[in-house]
Amino acid sequence: MTGKTTRTMETETADGRERGLDAAGPREVSVDGVTIRVDPKAFDDWEVTESLYALQNDPKGGALEVVPLMRRLLADDYERVKDALRDPHTGRIPVEAMAGFLDRMLRAMAPNS
Repeated sequence: MTGKTTRTMETETADGRERGLDAAGPREVSVDGVTIRVDPKAFDDWEVTESLYALQNDPKGGALEVVPLMRRLLADDYERVKDALRDPHTGRIPVEAMAGFLDRMLRAMAPNS
């Protein structure tokens, strides 16, 4: 390969090849028993960065940023994830369940960071 290569949040595939978040195409990850497809390019979005900043630096004021962030990152899988996290007895999705899912999803996307 020629030219400068930029690597971001790398993971290793089953056959030992490294694959960064900037690799082409969506990645499948399993979180809490739910397999989702996340496009690494979704992280190359200023609004995603703003949402992550708000969540990290102002948990009370920025807490609602989790909604557009999850919609943007999960795309077509958003409703399926909500259904998987829904409490079968109450029909509600605990906020803590969605927050935990986001944390584990980010870790699954970049396990070495």
